[in-house]
Amino acid sequence: MDFSQLSKTFSTRHLLKDDTLFREGDEHGDGYIIKEGSIILTRKLGVAIMRAAIIEKEEVLGVWKVLFNTKKRFFTAKALVTTSVLVIPEQNLKSIINNADPFLIYCFKQWLNVTRGFMHDYK
Repeated sequence: MDFSQLSKTFSTRHLLKDDTLFREGDEHGDGYIIKEGSIILTRKLGVAIMRAAIIEKEEVLGVWKVLFNTKKRFFTAKALVTTSVLVIPEQNLKSIINNADPFLIYCFKQWLNVTRGFMHDYK
C-alpha cells in the first residue's frame, strides 16, 4: 500500500506548532504517519529532557507501544510546525503486527536496539 492509499484509508489529525500529539506514559497506542510538517520526540531522563528524534513527512511514529507490547508510550511527540498526520488506530496496528511474519517482527525489534534503554520503565 502506498502513501496515497493510506491517506484514503485513515483519518487525518491537524496540529499547530507546539501541540502535543501524545505524551510519554500515555496508554493509548495509535500510530501516525506524517503527511506534512514535523514532530519532535523527547523523553525525560531524570530532570532533563532528551531529544530523541525529529520525524518528518511520510515517516512513521507512535508504534513502539504496540510493537513492544508495553503499557505506556516511550516518548512525548510535539509538533515543531503546523503538522498533519494520518492516524493509524491501535487496533489496526495490533492486527498488522499479530498477522506479520514473526521473523520480520524479530528482525525489526533487533534493528531497534536503541529501545533497550527505554523499555525497562514500561514492562
